[in-house]
Amino acid sequence: MGGTRTAATGEPPVPDPWDDLESLCRLPHRGTCTPEEGRAARWLAARLAELGFEVDLQPFTAPRHTLYLGPGLTGLVLAALGLAGARWAGPGAGSGLLALMALVTLVPLLGELALWPGGIPVSLAWVVPRGRSQNVVARWPQGAPRAAAARQPAEAGPGPSAAGLPAAGPQEPPGGRRGEPGPLHLVITAHYDTQWGSWLFAPRFLPWLQAFFVAGYAAFAAVPLLLAARAAGMAAAAPLAAAALVSAAVAGFLLLSWATGRPINGANDNGSGVAVALALARRWAARPLPGVELVVALTGAEETGMRGMAALLSHPWFPRPRGSRVAVLNIDNVGAGRLHYLTAEGMLLPVRYDARLVQEARRLAAALPAGRLTPGPRPLLPTDALVPAARRIPVITFLATGPGGRIPHYHWHTDRLEHVDRAHLAEVARVLWTYVAQLAGEPRAGRYPPERASANRPRTWT
Repeated sequence: MGGTRTAATGEPPVPDPWDDLESLCRLPHRGTCTPEEGRAARWLAARLAELGFEVDLQPFTAPRHTLYLGPGLTGLVLAALGLAGARWAGPGAGSGLLALMALVTLVPLLGELALWPGGIPVSLAWVVPRGRSQNVVARWPQGAPRAAAARQPAEAGPGPSAAGLPAAGPQEPPGGRRGEPGPLHLVITAHYDTQWGSWLFAPRFLPWLQAFFVAGYAAFAAVPLLLAARAAGMAAAAPLAAAALVSAAVAGFLLLSWATGRPINGANDNGSGVAVALALARRWAARPLPGVELVVALTGAEETGMRGMAALLSHPWFPRPRGSRVAVLNIDNVGAGRLHYLTAEGMLLPVRYDARLVQEARRLAAALPAGRLTPGPRPLLPTDALVPAARRIPVITFLATGPGGRIPHYHWHTDRLEHVDRAHLAEVARVLWTYVAQLAGEPRAGRYPPERASANRPRTWT
C-alpha cells in the first residue's frame, strides 16, 4: 500500500512502526522511575537523533505508585479515624477534631483528581515515594533540509541539557510576510512508561473497576462528612463505621495489589503509541511539511499521574499558546481494536478537548472508510492529554478500544507484542499522518490511499 501511495501522490510512504515496537518491547518493562524506563528513554533519544532531530533528555522527579500507595494509605488513615469516631462517646469537639484530621488526610487525593491536572500543586506526591524519570524531547531543526536523516545521520544519544536550550518558536517574523499566519507548532506525544500490573486490572475484575473506585472514593469522602455530622449530633455511629470499614477494604485491596504486582511489558500501553510517534517522525524526516514546527515528545511517568506531560509543558521547546497556533496530538494504546479520537476526559468532571482539533478529527473520519475512525468513550483513567486540556492548551488524543469499549489487555501481564495487530498499527500510523497533514493544510502530503476514495468523497482535503 505504501508503494501505491508514493506512486499516486509523489509523497513518501509512512514507515511501518513494527520494528520500533519490537525493539522497544525487548525490555521486560518500562516501569515509572525504574532503570528500565531510563534505558528506554536513552534508546528512544538515539533513534530520534539518528533521524536528524535535535534531542534532549528532560529529567524530573515523579511520584511512584500513585494509583496504589496513594489511595491505599489514604484509605487506611481514614478507616482508622472513622472507627475511632464511631466509638467516641465524649464531647462533640473530639469528633470535630477527627473530622478535621480526616479532611486533611483526604486533601492530597482530592488534589490529585481535581487540582493537579490544572497546575495547582496539591497531589499524592506529598505522601508517596518519589523517583527520577525523564522525557525524550525532540525537535526538527529550523531550516533543516528534507531527508536530512538519510544524508547526515546524527550521533546517537541524548542532546544537551534543557537548561541551556533556546526557547521554541520561529527565528524570523511568523509567516515570513506581513499578514500571513504564523507556523503551526505541532507537538506529537506518547508516553513510554508502563503500569504496575496487579489484581486491580485482572481481566475478571476489570469490568468492576469503575464501580470499585466510585464506591471506594465515596466511602473515603463519607468519613470526614459523617465525622462532622457526628460532632454536630446529627449522625449515628453505624453509618460512620460502615464507611470506615469500606475504606479499609478498598485500601487493603489496593495495597495487596501493589505488594503482589509487577510492571508490565506494555506493548500496547504504550509501546504502540510510541512506535506510531516514531513512524510519524520518520515520515517527517523524509519530507517535512512546510509551515509546521514539529516537536516529538515521548513522556515518562504518565502512569503515575501524567508527571511527564506536566514537566513537558515547562520545557523550552514546548510552544507557548499565546499568539501562536499550537496543536498537541497524543497517541495512546493504538495497537489493536478500533481507532477513536477522544473529545474529553477526566476522572471527576469531563475536561473537553480543543473544539477545532476535534472538528478536524470529525472531518477526517467522514473522509475515511466507514468505521475506520470514530469518536471514543471517555476513559476511566486519564491520558497525558488531560494536563494540557485542563490548562487550555489545544490537544487531542487518539486511542483504540476492543470489544465493550475496553482497551485490549489493559494494564495486564498479557499486554505483550503477540497481542498487537501489526496491520492495524500500520494503518493507525497512516491515518494519523493524514490528520497531521490535514492540520498543516497539505492535502497531498497526507491524502489517504487514493484508490479507496469513493466517487462521492473528495480526493483531497479542503
